[in-house]
Amino acid sequence: DMFLHQLNSVKCDSGKQVWVAENTDRNLRNVFDAVIMTIPVPQFIGTCSQVGRPLGDYLNLLKKDDEVYEHLEKVTYFSSFSLAIFYEKSAQGLESLANIRTKYFPTNQIVKYISVERGDDADDGANCGPMSVCVHSHRTWANSKVNLTKDEAKSIMYGEFLRLVQGNDGKLPDPSHLLCHKWRYSQTSNPYPGVPGAVKLVDSPVLIGAGDSFSVSNVGGCLYSAKCAVDILQQIYEL
Repeated sequence: DMFLHQLNSVKCDSGKQVWVAENTDRNLRNVFDAVIMTIPVPQFIGTCSQVGRPLGDYLNLLKKDDEVYEHLEKVTYFSSFSLAIFYEKSAQGLESLANIRTKYFPTNQIVKYISVERGDDADDGANCGPMSVCVHSHRTWANSKVNLTKDEAKSIMYGEFLRLVQGNDGKLPDPSHLLCHKWRYSQTSNPYPGVPGAVKLVDSPVLIGAGDSFSVSNVGGCLYSAKCAVDILQQIYEL
């Protein structure tokens, strides 16, 4: 059962015209008549990096259709970083953050916005904690710094956060935790030409490309892509 397991390999069994999907970590192996790829196109064709790309010979079959493969190579994504900052209940000196819920910084080159969440038992006095802060990067900066490690990005973003919010209320206390997350493929900057929702990439065995690479990076785009993928399957198998 491959459900909820990472896909490490997708290979074609040309004799039976099926896909053999494998999870090598758990030694799982299943056979499918059709496979739908929803991971970002640059990831599964390896245009930016081989990291995260499933192994297997599916790329050889993809490349047989020059037009489709050229369209796949045009798909690009924005990258982004987020920094989570946590303060304990006993933290002093959080007044400069206490009245912020969401704040945008449209002219800042590193930080796009911050959001602040206070604990249910937080007060408006000196003890404003517990408190969590999410600092989200500007996508232009993230794209130019895509090779930064999470630790490197954490240091830069935390320094910029302090510069932006400390103001005249004094120095913020040291947080109890700092956690940085990196999205190499965050949102589509250039989707598949024509934004078809889903595309049949290989005729036999059936391989379909879907997800925001073929639509737009929001809930509506994902639902549209799912419907298009189902329509393709229904047409192929006359369901």
